[in-house]
Amino acid sequence: MEFQWQYAKPLFEKLDVPDYGSRDDWMRWYEEAWTHLTKAELTQVEVPLDNLVVRLRIFAVGWLVHDFIGAVQSDEWSSCPYWTEWISYFDIDPVWALLTINDQKIVSALVVESGLSSCDRIEVEEGEGIFCDVEEINEAFFHRIVMVAVYMQRAKVIRALKKGFGGEPQLFVSMYANCYSMEDEIERRISDLDEYLEQLESQLRHATSDEIKSKLQASMDAVRQQIVDGISPQDVLDDFRVRAGEDVDIGDANDGERANGCQWCCEGCPIVVRGEPEFYMP
Repeated sequence: MEFQWQYAKPLFEKLDVPDYGSRDDWMRWYEEAWTHLTKAELTQVEVPLDNLVVRLRIFAVGWLVHDFIGAVQSDEWSSCPYWTEWISYFDIDPVWALLTINDQKIVSALVVESGLSSCDRIEVEEGEGIFCDVEEINEAFFHRIVMVAVYMQRAKVIRALKKGFGGEPQLFVSMYANCYSMEDEIERRISDLDEYLEQLESQLRHATSDEIKSKLQASMDAVRQQIVDGISPQDVLDDFRVRAGEDVDIGDANDGERANGCQWCCEGCPIVVRGEPEFYMP
């Protein structure tokens, strides 16, 4: 069965919004990205563990968005997701997550770093016997397991997104379009229409022939209808993507950010934002 968008949407809605773009803008992108993951058969659920794997992939997509903005801004601290909160949002069981890590060397390294095999973690209390702080070990160990499990899904997610959007440049364009403000652009276009309507009304008042008056009136009616219909968010998004894909002028600050984002996509979408606690592979 399919882990449909209607099931994924509430999980994406819980994620922190990155520094650029609004929640609505990124939700539109997440929905489009989800169609590509679906085509790549990364949203199929046949057994209970598949349900966990899909959630790991949703986590990975959200992380990629924060990485992208960090790359654009050349700032690894552009955002600082609290991974324990994300893990809680996604209701990820660390034992199940461990079962998805199909690399024994990585699992062994996780165990070593957890302190489970360290004599420093053992204490002897008189009259109590041998003691170790299980809760402290588990808190760090379980967190690392989940984050490594998410990381292990990144490569599949990235491949699916690159293929779905049509390559690295097109993936970049789709993401950078969200760095422009949809709300501001729609407001600007409505303002331009209002201004144009005022110009037409002024021309109509000074028109000297019926033919000119008729043409002006038709133009005014068309503009009024545009205002009533509103500005199509999809049209604005399409224009944003065209703008994002234009040639880069390295001397321009905004274009420098575009170049950073494009380079990040072409380099394989590496980790930029490590969150809290900071994530590093074992």
